[in-house]
Amino acid sequence: MAVIFSTHLSPGGAALPSTNFAAPNKVVGTNWTYLVLDYDQTTSESAFWYFTLPPNLGAMGTATLRVSWTATSGTGTVTWSAVHRAVVDDEVWDATTTPSTQTDSGTDTLLATDDEMQISIPLTITGWTAGDTIQLKLSRDISDTLNADARLLDATIEIQGA
Repeated sequence: MAVIFSTHLSPGGAALPSTNFAAPNKVVGTNWTYLVLDYDQTTSESAFWYFTLPPNLGAMGTATLRVSWTATSGTGTVTWSAVHRAVVDDEVWDATTTPSTQTDSGTDTLLATDDEMQISIPLTITGWTAGDTIQLKLSRDISDTLNADARLLDATIEIQGA
C-alpha cells in the first residue's frame, strides 16, 4: 500500500499540559543541536499534538505511528502509548471521549545509550475520515523496564491507502 498522508510530530510542536509533561530540552551536541522531550521513568508524563486530515484524502487503509527515541543512560524496554481521537465539524474540542477515541501502544528495547531507536506502532483509525482533526496524546508507560528517561526525538504518522 502506498502512503497517502504523512505528518511529522516534532518535540518543538508539542502542546504540554500544566503538570506531568514530558520535559522539553535543547541538546547541544558536538555536531548537531536538536530539541527533545524527556519522559521520566517514575512519573507518567505526556505531550499532545493535533493535525487535520486533508478534505480530499482518499480511502484510508492502515496507519502507523513511528517513534524515534533514545536514552542517555540505562537499560531495558520503553512502552509508548498513543491515545488519539478524531474531531469532526461542530464537535466539542476538549471532550473526554468519543466513539472514535483509541489507545495503541508499542514496546521497544534500548540497544545502546544515545543511539536512535525506532518503533512502529499500528494505529486503530476507526472513525477517522477525510477532513477530521486528529488529536494525539503520547505518553510513556512508567511500568516499563527502562531505568532512565526516554528521550523523544520525533514521531511521524503515516496513513496508507486502502
